[in-house]
Amino acid sequence: MLALIETALLAVAVGIGANTTPPSPTPVVVIPSPRPASQGGSYVLNAPQPPTREEYWQSVHGEPSTPSAPPAPRTTWYGGPAVVTDVVATVLGIVAAKRGNESLAALGALTYAVGPPINHLRLRRPGRALASWGMRALAALATAGAFYAADDANCYGDNPNAPATCGLVILPLIGLVATMIIDDAIVAREPASLEAQ
Repeated sequence: MLALIETALLAVAVGIGANTTPPSPTPVVVIPSPRPASQGGSYVLNAPQPPTREEYWQSVHGEPSTPSAPPAPRTTWYGGPAVVTDVVATVLGIVAAKRGNESLAALGALTYAVGPPINHLRLRRPGRALASWGMRALAALATAGAFYAADDANCYGDNPNAPATCGLVILPLIGLVATMIIDDAIVAREPASLEAQ
């Protein structure tokens, strides 16, 4: 009885496959089971599967139904020379402070103020050079003002009467370092297409 039902189903399946066009180029294939029907074997129908929604959309429109995310823009970094000049400026400033040498301090300040903007200019980026110089000039003026105020308030040395605000002298120095990092790491980074120009 089971063999009779299987044969009827197989005939219907083969008849459907012969009278209709399959939805994909894969033909209907009937694969006999390795065991005979008397031992419980059956036939396996390997019919083509209908396309998924995504496959159908792509076959009709030629593109995915959900647009893929655009690739992240490639950037290039050209801040290496600026980092070198900032390291040199920092070393000159530290040595000048320890020795009390005003000439070294002036050379360090000059290296800090013009070295990185020149790096921008050598790649024909005048807007970035102006931004770099402006940030550095503001940070340097704030630091000089803080040192002047600290000197006026007798913050240096072992002055027991120094005001509590003397500890704020460190803030402009942090501003100097932050300006270096922003200029060298962020301002000196641009889309790769600009570098090719």
